[in-house]
Amino acid sequence: MIVSRTPLRVSFLGGGTDFPSYFNSNPGYVLGTTINKYVYVNILSLPKFAEERYRFTYRVTESVLDFIDFKHPVVREVLREKNWAHPLNIATMADLPGRSGLGSSSSFTVGFLNALNHFDKRQVLPDYLAKESIRIERELLGEPGGWQDQFQAATGGFRLYKFDAGIVTPDVFSFESNFIDFVSASLVLLPMQNWRDSAGFAEETSRSVGGGSGHQLALNLAKLTLETSQELVSSYTVKEKFDILCSAINLAWSIKVNLSAGSLDPKVLEKIEEGLVRGASAGRLCGAGGTGFLLFLVSPNLRESFIASMAKDLPFPISVVRSGSEIL
Repeated sequence: MIVSRTPLRVSFLGGGTDFPSYFNSNPGYVLGTTINKYVYVNILSLPKFAEERYRFTYRVTESVLDFIDFKHPVVREVLREKNWAHPLNIATMADLPGRSGLGSSSSFTVGFLNALNHFDKRQVLPDYLAKESIRIERELLGEPGGWQDQFQAATGGFRLYKFDAGIVTPDVFSFESNFIDFVSASLVLLPMQNWRDSAGFAEETSRSVGGGSGHQLALNLAKLTLETSQELVSSYTVKEKFDILCSAINLAWSIKVNLSAGSLDPKVLEKIEEGLVRGASAGRLCGAGGTGFLLFLVSPNLRESFIASMAKDLPFPISVVRSGSEIL
């Protein structure tokens, strides 16, 4: 049996500038990290005497004789492209629910490709996994969205990504381990419980940053992300860098609120404000939707008390992981 483990991600700055409609004419920058919450994909041969040739277990179980009958688009199209012939039993599980702004759908695609290639005895690199996942999701299936999720899932780590006319640079700067560890010890997720389908938000974002009302916002966000990242590799102390990052996150979030408050759940705004009052240094909504997980950055010495003070909302700590999709 082949088992892949692929991390979910949180983005701090620059989301939206990773859309081709934007970065084909202006460089985009996204600062984010993979976290210690994962999507798992298991692949096992089905015996020849099984009634079906292919089985896929996720929220439901699909059992088919021909993979073209799979309803799940990624599994169906990947197997179709490979003209797959070997009977397979596929299953996926995740530490956190999907449709919550943490890049889970792309983590699944990356993890499935990783596991399937290893099952087929093919060694693949992170760059291949990211680009092939983008091709499948964005080109083959026509799903709207940016490129950051696939690269973060495949590459892993705390990184600044540059997106420029189809060329992606995962390591624009090299951040100090002490600073990454400090940020890692500050991260808290809080579930809002109301998951959403991000496709509609992604379509609107693509139009907006490509030349619509959000284009200037995207330009400003790319500039803010690059300039903040430059400060994060300067000679400031770790705590000063943390404060710089938090200030930038809050600024970016306030801009988004002013431009898209109508699409945001009012409870999201209230809960972020409450988190800031209770000691968080920064807070924002994960992903492009109107609700989902909230991300807070809390000074490490205050994180435990912050979680206790918000206990009724079920917050929990997360940490940075430096690896992308891997085979266990």
